[in-house]
Amino acid sequence: MTIKKRLEAHDFTLAAELSLPAGLAWDAAKAQALELRPRADLIVIADNPWGMPGFSPLLLAASLAAEWPEVVMEVNLRDRNRVALESDLKSAAAAGVKNFLVSTGAFFGEQGRREAKSVHDLDPVQLVRLLGTEVPGLGITLSVVEQLLEMTPHFFSKARQAGAGQ
Repeated sequence: MTIKKRLEAHDFTLAAELSLPAGLAWDAAKAQALELRPRADLIVIADNPWGMPGFSPLLLAASLAAEWPEVVMEVNLRDRNRVALESDLKSAAAAGVKNFLVSTGAFFGEQGRREAKSVHDLDPVQLVRLLGTEVPGLGITLSVVEQLLEMTPHFFSKARQAGAGQ
């Protein structure tokens, strides 16, 4: 069942997030992701959390897309301008990645590349609008974008019903 169908049905959905540290070998990174497959409905590939450079989430998300359709590629707006964002998203879509999590990006952590400058060319709403109006080939239409911007989120409703966070 797809993420969309699970959420529309209000089914419990378990997501796992995988961060890709710089020192991790490629084979080990992919093996860790595949090890999560039987336990999680979807996997989010983190995008350089806390400013710690590692493998590109595009590389792993594209590699996993054929084996695990519910791969979510995080798109961190801290590190890229609109040209780089558009290029990465077009490339991911061409490689079969259909799900994206857009984040503004956290400030650099103590171990991150604090000397790097944050970009923040677009905020998440601007990126979603750009995707809906200017980026052909991603399968997103303006009407879908408008619906997304007007949606009231119902996150974690099943988890709350089960007593989480109490």
